[in-house]
Amino acid sequence: SSDDGSGLRRVNASPARELVPKVETSRAPDLPPGITSSSSAAVVGPTKWQLVVALYHWTTCLFIVVLVAAQFLSFFWNSVSSTGNVLYGKYPSAGAMMEIVGTNDKPVTDRLLACVLEGRFYKPVLLNDILDTAGATVIPASTEPQVNGYRVVRRREVEALSSDAYATFSDTCALLANTMDSILDTCDQNLGYNVTRDELRIVVDGEKANVSSSDTVQLIADSLPIVVMPYWDNAPFARYAVPGWDGSACMFRLTGKYIDASLTDSFPSMLAVNRSVREAKTREWLDAPDGKWRHGWLHVGTGTEADVAYFSDAISTDPQSDVELRHREFNTVTRIELDCVNEPDACLEVPISQTWGEKLSFEEHILTMTSITIATAQHTGFFLYDSHYRSTVRSVYDWETLIANVALALLLLRWIVAMLALHRGFWQGRSGWHSGGLGCVAGSRSFNLLPIVLLPHLKVTLAAFWTAGCLFEGDQSALSESWFTVYPALAEFTLVYYSILNIATKIGRRRITDALFAPTLALLCILHRCRGALASYGWLPGVDGRVTTRVGSAEIQDLRLVDFFISDIVRAARGQPAAAYIPPTKQPDTGLKGVERALAIRASNVGGLGCSPVYLFQSTDGAIDHGGKPGEPKPEPVKVALNSYELVRLGYVVYGGRFLLTFDAWDVIFNTVPLRRVHHLWNYRVVLFPLRDQDGYAAVSEKPVVCRLDDVRLDGISFWSIAAQPVKC
Repeated sequence: SSDDGSGLRRVNASPARELVPKVETSRAPDLPPGITSSSSAAVVGPTKWQLVVALYHWTTCLFIVVLVAAQFLSFFWNSVSSTGNVLYGKYPSAGAMMEIVGTNDKPVTDRLLACVLEGRFYKPVLLNDILDTAGATVIPASTEPQVNGYRVVRRREVEALSSDAYATFSDTCALLANTMDSILDTCDQNLGYNVTRDELRIVVDGEKANVSSSDTVQLIADSLPIVVMPYWDNAPFARYAVPGWDGSACMFRLTGKYIDASLTDSFPSMLAVNRSVREAKTREWLDAPDGKWRHGWLHVGTGTEADVAYFSDAISTDPQSDVELRHREFNTVTRIELDCVNEPDACLEVPISQTWGEKLSFEEHILTMTSITIATAQHTGFFLYDSHYRSTVRSVYDWETLIANVALALLLLRWIVAMLALHRGFWQGRSGWHSGGLGCVAGSRSFNLLPIVLLPHLKVTLAAFWTAGCLFEGDQSALSESWFTVYPALAEFTLVYYSILNIATKIGRRRITDALFAPTLALLCILHRCRGALASYGWLPGVDGRVTTRVGSAEIQDLRLVDFFISDIVRAARGQPAAAYIPPTKQPDTGLKGVERALAIRASNVGGLGCSPVYLFQSTDGAIDHGGKPGEPKPEPVKVALNSYELVRLGYVVYGGRFLLTFDAWDVIFNTVPLRRVHHLWNYRVVLFPLRDQDGYAAVSEKPVVCRLDDVRLDGISFWSIAAQPVKC
């Protein structure tokens, strides 16, 4: 052995006798009297509650392991298919109207579109952008009130059509222009309507013509006579209506190539219900047999302008439905009606494809559907959406996800090794019982650097957090339904959050419990797992369960990580842990001894996750403090050892019962195990603190030693021989 003056003793020869300590005498029978329960737990088994807590921590850790493994397996299996049902609202019945929660299905002017000729092509334009402009002409009031427009509700919240919606409806308008005659003929000849054929007429609810009580009718120049009504703001899907000369309106849905023009094995298709059926059911549910149709809405009352007007759209593709709204389907190219009852294969089962960013896609097949919306301009009436679907989620495994998986795998491995060391130290009789928990890795570099390492993947992590518990409509459903993306991302978010708390409390030299880590993760996962129930039962006030996508596919691609914090993409959530910072100059310095002196650290002042008594204490008279008589002064306890949990928190573990070393040093030993039989480990070294016995405890030498891995004193120690135990202060 030689000392180079740096405080590190380099050992490359046979060990001297004094460097091979005996630490078995630290077992409970040989301990001096007066040690607290933490040290005497070696002979007393853990209670049932302690075992439950340990199982709780192990379950949490292994649950995250399963999530990370599932996400890694998406590199090989990148798609998952499932079937499901959604039910929003209630089946209508006469006299049971209600306030419809949410804003979906409202025919408002900043949502509805007209297909207007621009150059050689028809393009989608928001009604707000063309009404009351040179592109819309007010039709003069006549003696007989006009009824041949379509009624809409004024709203000014959405300023512009999103790029995704514009691209989708540009293709739709182009195909509508080519199949317009077929659609109008189908409405007239097959469904029983008498529709307008020139240009689109719009009536804004409540706006009257000058010096007249009649509704103001605006004719949109160079437009198709069809109003496009997306279900929500910037939705890629819509219902459609053509105003009729007699006050009714032909309501229908479009599918096939209208939804996705790139489909090669499909055709443009139109779905609708006979006029007589739709209007009869509307009157029945509203209990208004004498209601009159004006501007596409049913007016109920005395036949005056004060009548209450109801928007009405009802359709069902479910042959087993009780609402008696059998739909009809037409090929708008061949003008042939499809027999969906006797020849269901002839009817379209067109997948609805949605993407969110470049790496997530969601494909949904609507197997059966019943949709009923009958409502006033104030959104009071009936609403129902009942759907049975089959969906497929696909994801792209990228380098950002790989980095996140590797970082989490290293952290989880460290956590598992730390808990194994704690439990092994107990079963060997060297330590009291400690359950473990996330606090075990509070001193780990893999935990403290986690927010930095996960930065490339943090955008998806934050998006998943804000998506948890919500059943989305639109592009974001691709993320919401991708369970092998959302659940691992929720684990990442929770770990990053607690890593930041750990760093903050270390700076403030305060402890914070890790007990809420697992409940936080479990709550987020349960919320997302139960998102369908949350949507169906309407537990959230003001939300009917249908959460509208606000950040579209194109926007998420352009979104920067910093936008989560400086923009209104999401609402910022702040946490303010109650911990006061004590400057180091104001803290008492009692002197460092034993393991604290060797490691140059005052364990009681190390903040972060995880709480424990820190030290094992003994009363000054060598007896256990049982409380004494009332009023009798208690002797001042003296700390005798640093408990095993704190040693693990600091990143240290006992190796082979002879040395104290860091987990990083043990990683070197562990990773080189496969090389020992094929390669001589000349140049692999670790720093160790030799242990010796002192007063029944393991005591550490103040100066560490540097050992090659082929050092003889390490040869007899198995790589798995690590444990946690108290070390004398």
